[in-house]
Amino acid sequence: MKIIELGDPQPMDCPSCGDKMGYKHSDYMKVHYETFYNSDGSEGGGSYSDFIRILNLGVIAICCECNARLPFKLNRSGE
Repeated sequence: MKIIELGDPQPMDCPSCGDKMGYKHSDYMKVHYETFYNSDGSEGGGSYSDFIRILNLGVIAICCECNARLPFKLNRSGE
């Protein structure tokens, strides 16, 4: 299977839609969301934590047009 660096041009057409509309990847992260409640028990809003923990860097290339898996992988070792 072909492996490319992030930012390299898309090397081949998507086998599903037959186009070169770009590629994307998806990272798996752990994010915390805090919900706040007023003294009367009603919801008072919320916020995401400042800390985001990356659990896994995605190497699967996905078509930006049709969301199909592309026949190449991404080299993310430099990140």
